[in-house]
Amino acid sequence: MKPGDLVRLIQEPGVFKANPGIDPCSVGLITEVKEKEDIEDFDSPFQTVWVQWSGNSDWDLTLTDDLELVSETG
Repeated sequence: MKPGDLVRLIQEPGVFKANPGIDPCSVGLITEVKEKEDIEDFDSPFQTVWVQWSGNSDWDLTLTDDLELVSETG
């Protein structure tokens, strides 16, 4: 996944529970990719991305494991 890709949450109850502020039907635009080595404030082995979700005014840091690709940027 890379900036410009369109994504949505994987359709699983656990993913929705972990991301309560995101409408399950929303499509998001990846704005920035954060590798685990780039994030010093988190003690997490997971890759995350910043996503601008439709209907939300701010970005959300989201685990890539919680996302499915809708459309890949060219």
